[in-house]
Amino acid sequence: MFKRYAGAVALAVLLVGCGGSEPVSTTGGTTGSTTGSTTGGAMTGHTLGMNVALTAKAGQLSFLTPSNTIVEQAAADIVGKPYLIATFPAGFAPGNDPPLDHEWGEMPADMVVKFSSKSSHEDGPYDIVFVCYTSTKITEEIKAGEPQSAPAAKGGDIASFTISTKDIHDGDPKNPLGTLRLNVEGADASVSIENRTPADTKNGDQVTAAFTNTVLAIP
Repeated sequence: MFKRYAGAVALAVLLVGCGGSEPVSTTGGTTGSTTGSTTGGAMTGHTLGMNVALTAKAGQLSFLTPSNTIVEQAAADIVGKPYLIATFPAGFAPGNDPPLDHEWGEMPADMVVKFSSKSSHEDGPYDIVFVCYTSTKITEEIKAGEPQSAPAAKGGDIASFTISTKDIHDGDPKNPLGTLRLNVEGADASVSIENRTPADTKNGDQVTAAFTNTVLAIP
């Protein structure tokens, strides 16, 4: 899961790593409840969450790609498409390690998704990822299978990404590209992502901000 996607977003790291200031992270806090399947997890502790909000203008959504270009997709082509949100131990191996929690769903008409894990987690670092399969065909067999075997985002699919490393504490594992770090520290932890684009793709600060807690279009 996400192996080819991780290779693609490495381009974004090379692109913005030398320009702009480090953005402020938005992890932490709580998130609303949701329905979906979950696996694993302890019976006590705190939840992991993600809020996804996509904003359209005149029926069109704008996304960055890993190569710092802006592409548009019609909102009508994204609504109703399957999405997958999954949480993992920090530094998990994409395609191999099973998630702690996962949810399959369909993008609603308002393009807002609120996920909260059903299992509870002890204090420590975790990774979370979102993929909406706007192009890749997802069958019921895929949804019923092992979530770590789900297809990588590709060919116009959209997925979570951040360039920020502020939430990776000293000594903690690095997070695989495309995932976001959550830290449970005596409270529920969540992150909000949205489709972000810079007004000027040559402005380092704007580009870095746009690559932070964003939703990318994967080529």
